[in-house]
Amino acid sequence: MRQIEGCPKALNRSPAFKGSNFVTPNILGEYICGDYQVELSKGKGIFSPNLFGVTVALGDVKQDDLSTCFREIDEATEYMKAL
Repeated sequence: MRQIEGCPKALNRSPAFKGSNFVTPNILGEYICGDYQVELSKGKGIFSPNLFGVTVALGDVKQDDLSTCFREIDEATEYMKAL
């Protein structure tokens, strides 16, 4: 699991993270960022070799308006730290 400054690793998986995401199916880690639990995942993009998904949950509820994808892992981790 990748270390992200300011976002400790989550000890338990949120029920909001159900199943596998077909776009970014490879889970890199789950973290606590601010008030949110965040899943960082990786897949292949159509126009880029990598795509990094950031799925955000508050308690047991997925926050679709905060969940997004990035082409670079550094962009994804900076977004997570800003939550």
